[in-house]
Amino acid sequence: KIFHYVLEQMKINPAEGLHTGDSLSADVGGARGVGLDALWLVRPADQPLYDEEKLKLAPSGATVQINSLDGVLEYLGLEK
Repeated sequence: KIFHYVLEQMKINPAEGLHTGDSLSADVGGARGVGLDALWLVRPADQPLYDEEKLKLAPSGATVQINSLDGVLEYLGLEK
C-alpha cells in the first residue's frame, strides 16, 4: 500500500520510478509488485543478514544488487 500511496502523492507512473532498499522481499518485491524498477542495497558488512534468496523470499527475476547508495548513480549512468 505504501508504494501505491507514494506514487499517487507524487503523481509518478511506476515505469518512471526507481526504488532502492535493503530488503529483497519487502523493498524489491514490493516495488516490483506495483511496477517500479528496484535496486537491492546490500552493504558488504551487512551481507550475513541477507539470506532472503536462500529462504526463497526473493522476488522472481534478476535483481540488480548495489553495495552503496553511489550504486544508484552508477545504475542511472550518472557520476557522483
